Amino acid sequence: MAAEKPAFLDTGLAMLDRLDGLTHSTADGILAQSHGQYRPIHVFLAEDTVTVIDLDRSAPADPSRDVAEFLHRLRVGVYETTGDVGRADRPSAEFLDAYRAASRGDRLQNLRFHWARYILHSLNRGVKTGEADWRDGGNADFRLYRDEFYRVADGRAGA
Repeated sequence: MAAEKPAFLDTGLAMLDRLDGLTHSTADGILAQSHGQYRPIHVFLAEDTVTVIDLDRSAPADPSRDVAEFLHRLRVGVYETTGDVGRADRPSAEFLDAYRAASRGDRLQNLRFHWARYILHSLNRGVKTGEADWRDGGNADFRLYRDEFYRVADGRAGA
């Protein structure tokens, strides 16, 4: 990314530094059967049934990875559909509450790190393709990813 967009280097390094800071509080050895690519498009809901598809990447892993990807993609999808990421706040909080209640323990100790990592990855992709323009205060896509990144990294997202 830095080679293609060298003017983004300072912004990207500042975000990487913040992400690195999150690694200091991560925990090792938290494993559960993980989907591996847990996105809203892989989940089907019926009145009394939840069906999850596309399990080819399933393996024991940190459950925070799946939860982080699900929440990130949920929030981006709501933003892309409605133009207002705030409309995803309640469903995100309810999902996290239900997950924590069902797992009967703190299985999401690394959620802030993984969630921020997914956001930064999407931001880099957006900058690379030109959709997220960081210059002059940034366009709407850049501001979405930047604000979401710091909201998660600062612990204001329920993570």
